[in-house]
Amino acid sequence: MWGNNGFGGNGFGGNNGTGYLANQISNSEGRDLLLQAINGRADALGQLASITNTGVETVKNGIFALQNAINQVGSQVGMSGLQV
Repeated sequence: MWGNNGFGGNGFGGNNGTGYLANQISNSEGRDLLLQAINGRADALGQLASITNTGVETVKNGIFALQNAINQVGSQVGMSGLQV
């Protein structure tokens, strides 16, 4: 599943994809798009789903998982998720 081609062998962050997703969100526009998606903007979620070739629900689930991971780190170091 992870192999040399990234997640699922489709190049998502892998060698064949040359880190396509990372390149898409490493600039100011990409970071703004990600922030908008985190804040629940449907159009931003749709754009991220299009970029990653997934569904909007998959993007939402990924954002929720990331938020949960940040909150877990915060609780381990005695901070809130917002402070992390």
